[in-house]
Amino acid sequence: MKSFSISRVAHYARYHYSVTRFNYLSYILAMIALPTLFGILSKNLYTAKEMLIPIYIFAGVAMAVATTRTMRGRGTKIMDGVLPVTAAERHVFNVVNLVVVYPVLFAIVAAVALGIVSVFNKVSISFGEAYALLAEDTLLEWTAYVFVQIGCSTALLINLLARRSLILAYMIAFFGSQALLVLFFFGMEWLSDNVEFSWSFNPTDAEMDAIKCTLKTIFCMIPVAIYTLCYVVLRKRQVKW
Repeated sequence: MKSFSISRVAHYARYHYSVTRFNYLSYILAMIALPTLFGILSKNLYTAKEMLIPIYIFAGVAMAVATTRTMRGRGTKIMDGVLPVTAAERHVFNVVNLVVVYPVLFAIVAAVALGIVSVFNKVSISFGEAYALLAEDTLLEWTAYVFVQIGCSTALLINLLARRSLILAYMIAFFGSQALLVLFFFGMEWLSDNVEFSWSFNPTDAEMDAIKCTLKTIFCMIPVAIYTLCYVVLRKRQVKW
């Protein structure tokens, strides 16, 4: 199977969703239940809308876990390993599941949650207005999308790298990132106390636009680079689960 086949990707997706449908269902119900519960208790659509934003950010981790469940699960990894699908085809499914399916799924979840809360809403805002605000702030905001994809791609990488204990892998990643932030903070503080900087750079408007464009490009390339690294790891680890 040296050639790439979209048909095999589709068949693998059908197999994956049929095996893990109850996991996805539990995630969907949890994403709906939390903002709906607090929205109903407060009788306020704003409350549900504000709760949906962090859910969108952090639920990507759960989506990454579900994406790799057939490859990591004790009862499914053997079957998954002998399926007629290449690492590239698996990776395409993983990326599409996080880049396309997850945002669309969350948009549907948000509509359902806000629709339920709107029945009990006591403030002067309609379902359409609340959903439009959520779309403007989160669903259609490119920076939010890229930030969420950085989280999804990082979670996918952790899931591919982790050997046995996925919880331990996430704990190591969390505390490792916190340690790096602390080192960066103290490093910058040390530089500010011990090094004198002389800034003579006065960029023009055109140069500022170029700098902003460069920074945006780098920001957008972060998830692309991590997803590419995920493919490299998947090729190395595919037969070593």
